[in-house]
Amino acid sequence: MSSLSESAEFPADERPIGARAAEGESPLQPAEGASDHGLAAVLPLNPRTEKPAPPVRGTPTADRVVLGERLRRARDRRGLSQERAAAHGKILLPESKLSYSTLSRIESAKTPVSGEIVATLAEVYGIDSRELRELQDLVERGRQLEWFEAPEWEGAVAAHCSTYLGLEPVARELRSYQTTIIPGLLQTPDYACGIIAGHHLAVDEKRAEHRVRARMERQRRFFASPPARTVLMINELALQLTIGGPAVMAAQVRHLLHVADMPSVKVRVVPLDQTIATPVSGLTHLMFQPEGPPEMVYIEGLSSSTYHPADTGEPSARKKVRKGKNASADMESYVQLMLKISQGAAHRRRSMDILTQALKRFEGR
Repeated sequence: MSSLSESAEFPADERPIGARAAEGESPLQPAEGASDHGLAAVLPLNPRTEKPAPPVRGTPTADRVVLGERLRRARDRRGLSQERAAAHGKILLPESKLSYSTLSRIESAKTPVSGEIVATLAEVYGIDSRELRELQDLVERGRQLEWFEAPEWEGAVAAHCSTYLGLEPVARELRSYQTTIIPGLLQTPDYACGIIAGHHLAVDEKRAEHRVRARMERQRRFFASPPARTVLMINELALQLTIGGPAVMAAQVRHLLHVADMPSVKVRVVPLDQTIATPVSGLTHLMFQPEGPPEMVYIEGLSSSTYHPADTGEPSARKKVRKGKNASADMESYVQLMLKISQGAAHRRRSMDILTQALKRFEGR
């Protein structure tokens, strides 16, 4: 048994997640009595009555990113800049709106692309018929809606987070760090409501609840099939702030202790004395299967987000068509920052001890 101590015995409602899952209970269902107030009463974490999330075989966002990346690599192999490639494409397809800016957005998956334009670019780049069929398949799959783009979730997810939410389900490895709040994947409904209310003062109760429901749906889908390796790091400061009141925080920390027992998920606390100054409040490092999107670092802000992908083009081709800073330099810098943060994070036993002390502190208030 693995949890707060190797020899600890757990009451029925405090069993580790592994034990609860083995008995047919939802791994993310809060322990009975963990919260009997606020949103938790109406938004349980993955209630047993819900249908399991469908298996993930790819997402429209991932397909669009892969399409853009493959087109970029093909352009690099031809030694063409975006300006020259767009000019050649415009000659072959005069009625199209293909331009340098359009091609840039296609390659970065920021705009949909038609099969006709892809066929034109394939001709410019010398792509054979077999690969063209694969690219056209990506075009069709990329036109589908993500789950959070369905009408029922309208307004529940910030637009600047949509790319990340579309890539998260297909990640092979995920490493995340937050400095002042609990990561969204680990938040309880009441805690999430407190965060949303604090960050978005103009959001009314109905809209806040709508966003919380979307956050719980994201968790349900993620934990139904998490990446093979998931490390979620929390700064100890987040355990000292009282979001929503002591009872809400006690339930939140109790939930962290449960999730930390999942086989493929590691929850680690970065102690205050190991904290290093960072230029961002949170970052996530994503790695994918070889045929998937490129490795990237995601930086989320309150009203905007940035994505820093690895440069997967051939070095010789990149040298011919690109100038200035290497496209992956930012990502490498953030990966090194994440490594330093990871080195300061407490090991499992120590992290559990810190969480247990936080739980006692909130329960004692």
